Amino acid sequence: MLNGVQLSMDLNDDALLEEPTVTQVKGNRKLIQALLTLQQKVSLLNQQYLLLRGDMLYLSNEMNVCRHWVVQSFRAALQSQSQDASNLQTRFERLSKVLN
Repeated sequence: MLNGVQLSMDLNDDALLEEPTVTQVKGNRKLIQALLTLQQKVSLLNQQYLLLRGDMLYLSNEMNVCRHWVVQSFRAALQSQSQDASNLQTRFERLSKVLN
């Protein structure tokens, strides 16, 4: 793909460049355009990766919070059921004594 193409690029992500620099590129016009397009797509994919990674970290945290809430709710429901069963058992024993 790069046969007959000479490309020398020094990319800098700093937005505060004092003077723009001129770079001469020699080679097949379509290949050079394809390389620049590829570079833009890779940059976009990297940005999307970072966004998705942030979303996944957020969702992971939310899953932990949700899991903790479910465990607490289950324990509270179990304790409530146990208390209700104990109360019914006590009432049943009192009723049994009254009937005997």
